[in-house]
Amino acid sequence: MRRWTAVTTAWLLLAVGPVVATATAAHADGTYGGAGGSGGGDNIVSVDNRTDGSLLARSNPAGAVDDGATVANQNIAYAHATCTGCRTVAVAVQIVIVEGSGTDFRPTNAAVAVNENCNSCQTFAFARQFVLTPHRRVQLSDQTWRKLAQLRQQMATESQSLEPFAQMDANLESLSQQMVAAVQADLQRSGDPGGEQGDHKVDERD
Repeated sequence: MRRWTAVTTAWLLLAVGPVVATATAAHADGTYGGAGGSGGGDNIVSVDNRTDGSLLARSNPAGAVDDGATVANQNIAYAHATCTGCRTVAVAVQIVIVEGSGTDFRPTNAAVAVNENCNSCQTFAFARQFVLTPHRRVQLSDQTWRKLAQLRQQMATESQSLEPFAQMDANLESLSQQMVAAVQADLQRSGDPGGEQGDHKVDERD
């Protein structure tokens, strides 16, 4: 059994798939944890594509633990394109585990896709956030971590595919549900995990 804290940082940083084309700014950063009701960590995936004929995609499945009264995690996917014949994808998925009292819930989940001075652009943003409320200290098994790593890789591969966005959306939703199901199954072995969830996904084409 391993604590979330033991591997969360690696999960956040290693979840970013390889970039196929260069861009002026493309980053995904997530901070972990929270104390004293600070609201835990945020998961921000921002992709800015300015290269004609390119594919630029990033995905970041992230985990966070809240041990205070306030749950105010942000999960944001932002895809921006200023190019011709390009494809841009940003994917942010976050699973928040509330170990503390969690009496003030203010999580934020949003996806934004923007085409600016684009011709034949395909731009897609997907954000999915799950808040689980066991209100107790959590340890996940090695088996669960292996499953999450496998799903993380599948999500990175999916985000870089050339399939229609409707199919990508369905596949990312399935992978997201599998991720939270793996965590919930682990939590259920020692108690009711509870939970609430929100989602948002956007695509824009010119």
